[in-house]
Amino acid sequence: MKKIILILFFAISTTTISFAQSIERQVIGATGSTLTDGSTMTMSFTVGEVITTSLTDGTLIFNQGFQQGEYTICSETVTYTNSGWSPSAPTSSTQVIIASDYDTAIVGASIDACEIIINPGITLTISGGDYAKVENDITVNGNLIVAHEGSFVQVEDLANAFNYGSISVMKTTPVATGNSFSILGSPMSGTTRGGAFIDNNVVMFHDTNLFNLDPTVTAVNLGAEHFADTEGDNWLFISSGNPTTLINPAEGYLVGPTTASVIDGSYDLNYNEGTLNNGVFSYNTIYNDLGNGDAAENKSNSPNILSNPYASAIDADMLITNNSVIDELYFWEHLTAPSSSYPGYRAENWNMGDISIRNLGAGIAAPNGGAAPTQYIASGQGFAIKANAQATVIFNNALRVTGNNTGYRSSEIERLYLNLSNETYSLKSSTVVAFTSAATQGFDPMYDSNRLATPISIYSVLEEKELAIQGRPTFNTDQIIPLGFRTMVEEEQTYTISLGNIEGENLLEATVYLEDHLLNTVTNLNESDYTFTSNEGNQKDRFVIVLSEEQLGNTEASLEAISMYPNPTVNILNIVSSQANITNVTLYDLQGRIISENKIDNQSTFQLNMSDLAGAVYMVRITSQYGSITKQIIKE
Repeated sequence: MKKIILILFFAISTTTISFAQSIERQVIGATGSTLTDGSTMTMSFTVGEVITTSLTDGTLIFNQGFQQGEYTICSETVTYTNSGWSPSAPTSSTQVIIASDYDTAIVGASIDACEIIINPGITLTISGGDYAKVENDITVNGNLIVAHEGSFVQVEDLANAFNYGSISVMKTTPVATGNSFSILGSPMSGTTRGGAFIDNNVVMFHDTNLFNLDPTVTAVNLGAEHFADTEGDNWLFISSGNPTTLINPAEGYLVGPTTASVIDGSYDLNYNEGTLNNGVFSYNTIYNDLGNGDAAENKSNSPNILSNPYASAIDADMLITNNSVIDELYFWEHLTAPSSSYPGYRAENWNMGDISIRNLGAGIAAPNGGAAPTQYIASGQGFAIKANAQATVIFNNALRVTGNNTGYRSSEIERLYLNLSNETYSLKSSTVVAFTSAATQGFDPMYDSNRLATPISIYSVLEEKELAIQGRPTFNTDQIIPLGFRTMVEEEQTYTISLGNIEGENLLEATVYLEDHLLNTVTNLNESDYTFTSNEGNQKDRFVIVLSEEQLGNTEASLEAISMYPNPTVNILNIVSSQANITNVTLYDLQGRIISENKIDNQSTFQLNMSDLAGAVYMVRITSQYGSITKQIIKE
């Protein structure tokens, strides 16, 4: 198997070359030229399409556009007929000709090929759970059907999908009610509003320039992430009266509800316009810089809606790793009806409990239902990011996978899930701590993600941040994890904290204890759930998770061991923590207003300069790796 390296820029003349090779292969962009059996053959290339610049040891270098890539030359041709494969089964180095109908579910085999040609009148079907993986081109002179959860993968970014017949990519979309919406994209190049989405009453695109984070939602749930817009004008309709409006590759759209008949809680989408998307796609993020120097607030105001542009799943973790503008991915489907009890710009608003999150550490399910996002993003699946800068998100074929998109967990990451529930209103929340050598004790973008603004929340605490997903260094039983609890329910209610999934051999051998600092209780969550009562509020310092019996009681003792001197003070206040590293020191006046906030890189000591402050009584909130404590200081 040899490779043709493509270095593409516009050609200005026609060139003919000779090349010794015993294969047959159609050359992309060539006019009437193929490589045929024989010691020498000639290829002619059209001006402005393809031209060779050099020939070395079986390597052809082509010029066209301003890109670079490479092509594998197929070693031989194999053909499928009703009698089977001839002369042998296909491999990634063979050209494949489909001369009789082929259904991977019936034949019982996925296809690996150098390139695929489907003859006229012939149908190739890639059934659910199966795949076709092609190094180079596919030429559809007949019919190609990629069924729901089937995968069609092209390896080379510069390969082509020639459609001279018909291509259909089928997706089955779950529907809970007639009001169900999904975030969707398209795996086909020519998808229009009147094509795959013709049976949907609503198709909308998102304009991040029009998004302004709703302060009323923020105020109700400080420290949480949400997607409520102040004016409610950030989603714009694509009218069914404009059926030719194109659906852009890699962009996500809000789609639903459907006018088509719903069978067993789902309906089918048929993407059949244009050809298969392949190669590099870019999405330019919009970053709403508010000019206040607050990167976290700017990011919260910068939701962008993207989608998987391919007829196969892509690797979500690789997408995050390859694009520094992405810290985490958000997935949304309309699981619950809108409600006037949730704050926002409309009389009725969507619940943040319908959103799930994925970062490099873990995926966490939407509180209202569904499964946690895996490492794979299915074809046609849309998702949101909150951009941390104005940049370009790049999709390419390296992200594509042939798997069935379910059940992946990395053995290098250990995960501890904790659940919170309230039976009265059927409310739920979850949090996860992922232990990996790639994370640190501090805040790590791509491993640490804020919780969502849901009616109730359980979250881990790190440097005053309230996290749905927290990444920590490789697991050991000495780690202590502060937990917070938030409820928007006004009356006193009963809540239950329980142990969720545990992933990783070391974690499976550990005992998970929950300490309640308010009630001075300890619960072994491996043996029983913990039930408590609370009314509305945010209890950030109430709980900690301890992973060994030897650590029980150490959290409260370590906080009480923090000392401040001199007190009263005139200029410098010394803060010393002998048993836990300090991560944050915040100074308040007696009205609760913040005077100063100091983020600290895990130090055991800190000096707070109070020389410019008026003489008064102040409160100092000291946060360590084990939680927070507030102490009083007198400034003379």
